[in-house]
Amino acid sequence: MQPASSSHLSVRYRLPLATVPAFLKAAAIDLAVYRIANTADRLTTEMRQRYEDHIRHLERIADGKAGLGYEDTTPDDGQDAPDAAASGRACSFKSIRA
Repeated sequence: MQPASSSHLSVRYRLPLATVPAFLKAAAIDLAVYRIANTADRLTTEMRQRYEDHIRHLERIADGKAGLGYEDTTPDDGQDAPDAAASGRACSFKSIRA
């Protein structure tokens, strides 16, 4: 999967996905074609439009306004997120110097 699609999907879903929907495979291909064509100075209007359409769709998925199109997904429940609250200091400058 392309980094652009991964960054958008990882907001709502645990990656890698167990099953990759067909539209996501097509999006990954079109995003890669856009990047290759853009660097080779061969970019067409259609390539740019497909890229922009896919990015907008991925943003909608990240915002919760669209889904992956199938029910067999596991939304990220935040269980793998780091603990943001710590209980006091583990060490101090004084204990490190000793």
